Amino acid sequence: MAAADFKIRPFRRGDRQAAQTLLEEAGYPLSPADCAAVVAWICSHPETEAFLAVDVADHPLGLISLSHRPQMRIGGRIGTVEILYVKPEHRRQGLGKALIEQVLARTQALGCRRVEANVPRAASGGRALLATLGFTLVDEDVMKR
Repeated sequence: MAAADFKIRPFRRGDRQAAQTLLEEAGYPLSPADCAAVVAWICSHPETEAFLAVDVADHPLGLISLSHRPQMRIGGRIGTVEILYVKPEHRRQGLGKALIEQVLARTQALGCRRVEANVPRAASGGRALLATLGFTLVDEDVMKR
């Protein structure tokens, strides 16, 4: 797929169905009500954004979400890629790279001192892509409840 065959655009409130489909494919199924709430939060929260890769007919091909906030330990803002997902049939065509580059441009404009990405171990293609864009693997010192 050539760059002219897709574009990256900001996520909008009307993208609930696209988000639900892409999140389900990525292994994060949400109920329609939960997805509607998440879309509303992403579109209204000042420290959260998302972008879609879409084809010329505006069909969703991929998704990336970004949170950005001040962080004391680095003395400035940090950007975190919460999810990066490209439909399997559209991988290795530049969409993932374009989505990451969109986020990197946005974090630069926000003055982020650090950008992190949450990438599951099973997502070896995503990890390899991030490595080509200057990301390095850090300790996985995350606990959840």
